[in-house]
Amino acid sequence: MKGTFEGLAVGQEAVLSKVITAEDVDAFARLSGDFNPLHMDDAFVRETEFGRRVVHGLLVGSYVSTMIGMQLPGPGALWAEQRFQWRSPVFVGDRVNLRLWIAHKSEGTGSVVVEVRATNQDGATVMEGRGTVKLAGESGHA
Repeated sequence: MKGTFEGLAVGQEAVLSKVITAEDVDAFARLSGDFNPLHMDDAFVRETEFGRRVVHGLLVGSYVSTMIGMQLPGPGALWAEQRFQWRSPVFVGDRVNLRLWIAHKSEGTGSVVVEVRATNQDGATVMEGRGTVKLAGESGHA
């Protein structure tokens, strides 16, 4: 069921928690074509400062898309703009906890600004972001 713009309010939030598996990373590599050995090769990463496979940043970002399209604003939401900052690497086997909230609602454009913060199982911030979302069929209310 499609949400409505009128039903959205500043401060509303959604959460998602996900343990990222090697299978998730492998599937994302196949879909994206990004087979960087930092993501894929255990022997390679053991020789780096990371020591273990690093999850693609945009795999973590893709969970924001899940939240926008399925939770807040929900079905019918169209992600128009997004900026991410990766603060710390995410590793295969980490639990990523994402919190997304509405920071601004524009009646004039029929859009909301969302902010997101992702932390790992130790509470360290691994990613932050800010984006703009509209609902399909909404044309603003100026």
